[in-house]
Amino acid sequence: MSKERTGLKMDGGLGPEANKTADTVRLLLQAEAEAAERIQLARKEREDRLRLAVSEAEKDIAAYRERKEASFRQMQAELAGTTEGLGQKLQEKAEQLINADRARTAERLATAVDALVQAALRCEPDP
Repeated sequence: MSKERTGLKMDGGLGPEANKTADTVRLLLQAEAEAAERIQLARKEREDRLRLAVSEAEKDIAAYRERKEASFRQMQAELAGTTEGLGQKLQEKAEQLINADRARTAERLATAVDALVQAALRCEPDP
């Protein structure tokens, strides 16, 4: 660092005090430059850690998504089989109910026909 840049003149008769001030300023400027370097390095390291964390998080998310999708596909397959079985059970139950209704209808039909025949036989003409 030059004397003109710091604004200090060594020839002005200030002596060792001026040299001490110049050295102090120079040390402060060096410390400031070193601190700026360290800050820049720390920022770069933080960015690198963030990139790594994001990359790992994306991998974890992809693995989680794949597990959930596999579980979903498995449940879909199980439910599809259950749905087909359930449809067949419903069809069988419907047929049972229909057959029971037909049997009751036939039974009641016979009773109704008998009642009509009896009523017709007991019928007396009007005088």
